[in-house]
Amino acid sequence: MSGDYGVIIADSLSVNGRDFVPLSVVDSSVLDSYFAMNVEQIETSGDRTKIIEKSSSTHCVKVLAIVMAHLAVIGEALDDKDSRYSFFFIHEFLKKMGFSYSYSVPNKHTKMSMELYNIAFKGTSLAV
Repeated sequence: MSGDYGVIIADSLSVNGRDFVPLSVVDSSVLDSYFAMNVEQIETSGDRTKIIEKSSSTHCVKVLAIVMAHLAVIGEALDDKDSRYSFFFIHEFLKKMGFSYSYSVPNKHTKMSMELYNIAFKGTSLAV
């Protein structure tokens, strides 16, 4: 959509329609990679255009599904390094937005799952 309206100057997200949290480019890529948004309103004032998008559904998704969608959007492979970065960005996005999230804790860890858990749960009882 930026091709139709120019460069994005600011991007923000609200879960209640009143309190908006500014989004970084990475936050926007996480949001756009998984959540379908519908254009609700387009307002133009001079050389500025405000586009309001809304999701009409409640989402309860696995973080891995968002990681895979995010990697596909940014054109990266599902490997240890890229998955770790994507997981970190998604974890930080969920935390920044105040969304509730939880992770299943496997009985047996791989090297990668240990690294991911240590990133996500550093300083808690869930860190391995």
